[in-house]
Amino acid sequence: MKNVISSSHGRILELKRNDMEELVSRNKFGRLGLSVNDEPYVVPVSYAYHEGRIYIHSGRGKKTEYLTKNPRVCFQVDEVYENGSWKSVIIYGKAKFVEDFQRGLRLLFEKFSEPYMRREDAAIARKRMENFLSTVSGIRAAPTEGGGGMQFYVYEIEIEEMTGRQEIR
Repeated sequence: MKNVISSSHGRILELKRNDMEELVSRNKFGRLGLSVNDEPYVVPVSYAYHEGRIYIHSGRGKKTEYLTKNPRVCFQVDEVYENGSWKSVIIYGKAKFVEDFQRGLRLLFEKFSEPYMRREDAAIARKRMENFLSTVSGIRAAPTEGGGGMQFYVYEIEIEEMTGRQEIR
């Protein structure tokens, strides 16, 4: 561990890369930071982490508007424990619209279906996933200005830098 900072609460330590990836892998919710024309926007999102990339989804709205105008993002995941200790990872990268919509959506669906996939009803959960994916297969267009109807997008964040800290009490 490189830097150790002592505070009145405890010691703050840098996380190793594998510890950061483990924290990001086991969680499902994070905060996405965006900015357009010096106007910051932070929004909680559900996500999946797969092969060194973050996958998020969105309907049309402020998130897609900002991502279209400026793909540079900051993404944060944390855990806070009962004793007040915490771990936090901040990721800097670039988001892009996922052309293989089905693959991106499948990664997200599988992440959120994990508890069901481990149980006896895994076959039912997988069947529901396949049924759902077949109903949304036509929603593939990249976000553009205007447009109507329900639109759903999947984005992939390519990680350029990842930092992590933890406080031990």
